[in-house]
Amino acid sequence: MSALDINAYKTAPTRAAALALFKEEQFRVPENMRIVGDDQFSQDDLCSYTDEPYFKLYHDLKNIKSPRIPADFCLFDGGADDYYEHILRCYPDISITKDTVIAYKNSPQYDEGLFIMLKERLTGDIAASGIALIDRRIGEGVLDWIQVSPEYRRRGLGKFVVLTLLSRLKDSAEFATVSGRLNDENDPMRLYENCGFTNAYIWHILTKNA
Repeated sequence: MSALDINAYKTAPTRAAALALFKEEQFRVPENMRIVGDDQFSQDDLCSYTDEPYFKLYHDLKNIKSPRIPADFCLFDGGADDYYEHILRCYPDISITKDTVIAYKNSPQYDEGLFIMLKERLTGDIAASGIALIDRRIGEGVLDWIQVSPEYRRRGLGKFVVLTLLSRLKDSAEFATVSGRLNDENDPMRLYENCGFTNAYIWHILTKNA
């Protein structure tokens, strides 16, 4: 990607691409799929495609609220198995392998401090976790996996994970992005906006009907 394209992305990262820049460079759109921004989306598309809308948000890494760990929980230094199993537990419909988590740790975007896991002190159960990456070429922090176990939701754990990752990114990144399913029943977009993310833009993943 040319320097001009990179500058265009940094000017409007939520509208310039559906994915973080380094992911956009790596991703190849399947032949049966189209990815269009909300400005280009038409209801007529639904005649031939199934639509899965995703949001993308931006944070300037300024004025980050101080993360406060909820009582009765503590940070835990989890391994690849712990993150893999927790993601599966929180998102049973997501296809992910342990090799994917290991690949994060071997990628140029890896930073040890951007892997966060919380345990409940009493039970020792993993309650929440988060993974962020950083594209040091352009200073983009990317919140990639944020999850809270179903029985621990609505207790401020997700907010703690997001704010902690943003706090850890602010000294090494210029901005951060995050994306997720718009129609998720847990309303992750609201969580991110409550943590200071702005510039919401909707992308439509259109898969051709069989």
